[in-house]
Amino acid sequence: MTGNIHNRNVRFYEEKEADRRAWEILHSEAVRTFSSQNDFIIQAVNDFYDRHLAIKDDPYLETREKEDAFADRIVEKVEQKVLGNLSQLIGIYLLQQQNILAMGNSAQMESYMKGNGEIQTLYSGDGILQKGEGDATEEPEENEFLDFSFGG
Repeated sequence: MTGNIHNRNVRFYEEKEADRRAWEILHSEAVRTFSSQNDFIIQAVNDFYDRHLAIKDDPYLETREKEDAFADRIVEKVEQKVLGNLSQLIGIYLLQQQNILAMGNSAQMESYMKGNGEIQTLYSGDGILQKGEGDATEEPEENEFLDFSFGG
């Protein structure tokens, strides 16, 4: 079995910044998560060479990766903003739905004939019905889904 092992010595010079950095990485906590330094070195060499070939075959690979990372950061920031403002957005949505319901009820109110002319039933926006000039006003029917009060 010893005939199947290949050995290569590597020297790390303290005077050279790249060598010193490589030595520090090799002895860092992150490398200790690998089963051995040998496994780390093998994986690092293979990954480096695979990437080198991929960039050689596709010179725009690195640019696309940077663009994808940039797009991902934008999406993440937008998601954070939306989730951070979700309660406000829900409140605005509910107010809009309430206004739509109020407008829908006023649109369903029909005009009626009185005397010699047609008088339109109007919705004034404050919850009070107005029936032509000089007619009495009346409150809308109680409805648990409509709340015309604003404020808290």
